[in-house]
Amino acid sequence: MELRRDPRANLHMKIQVEGTDQEGKAFQVSGHTENVSKTGARIAVPFLVKPGELLEVSAYGRFRARARVTRVYHPARDGMQLIGITFEEQEGDWLVK
Repeated sequence: MELRRDPRANLHMKIQVEGTDQEGKAFQVSGHTENVSKTGARIAVPFLVKPGELLEVSAYGRFRARARVTRVYHPARDGMQLIGITFEEQEGDWLVK
């Protein structure tokens, strides 16, 4: 049974992710999307995060969001950690309507 509010679309695109790591240090890294919806996404990033953490996600200057980590998928794949995020605030769109 699907519990998501909005359908997801498979979309692989480069993104920038900003936040604060577990030691309180600011970071900015490149990652990519696996799938997206109007309200969230599954993304791959090269670091570990915990559910509940806040991230800033942006793509190609047409989309920017403050997002909360809602799920961490294990194990990591190809050195990238897969995480589920839900947008709390956003500007622009992914091309998903």
